Amino acid sequence: MLLLGVLGCVSAPRTPAPRAPESSAPAVRDTAMVPPDPLLPPDVNLSGGWHVGTGAEPQVDAIVLHPTCLVNPAAWVIEQDGNALRAWEFAQSFNQGMVRPNDAPVRVAVARGTISGSDVVLEDDRSRWVLRFDAASGHLRGTRNAAPFWAVRQQVVRTQACPPPP
Repeated sequence: MLLLGVLGCVSAPRTPAPRAPESSAPAVRDTAMVPPDPLLPPDVNLSGGWHVGTGAEPQVDAIVLHPTCLVNPAAWVIEQDGNALRAWEFAQSFNQGMVRPNDAPVRVAVARGTISGSDVVLEDDRSRWVLRFDAASGHLRGTRNAAPFWAVRQQVVRTQACPPPP
């Protein structure tokens, strides 16, 4: 089941390792990281929607968006089942009421990967993410295709329903 809401974090019952101070730029990590075998129990449940970027990282634990009823914000959605991860990238879309005859459905590729402790590796046919979850900030940081990348939990709050069609 695809989870679009943000779920609460679940921590493993162990003391986290000390972390380096948070900076405004994501840390570039080795993209050749291979998960350990066997995998460590996950430190966190990453399931839910994430707001992603490559520039300056926001200093909040979650991005809260209040779009109109006609807008579906872009999101990176992660589904976690134990150590297994699946992720989808959704572009911003607009509710138009009717499908135009020439519009083909957009197929979103799934990225698959693992989490071991706080370390995440995901891959699809276009990208490879090597990330670490930072418990202090709640952010994912690392690289996507060897370039800096970060992700912050995203909450979409609908304050009003769309009016019914005429």
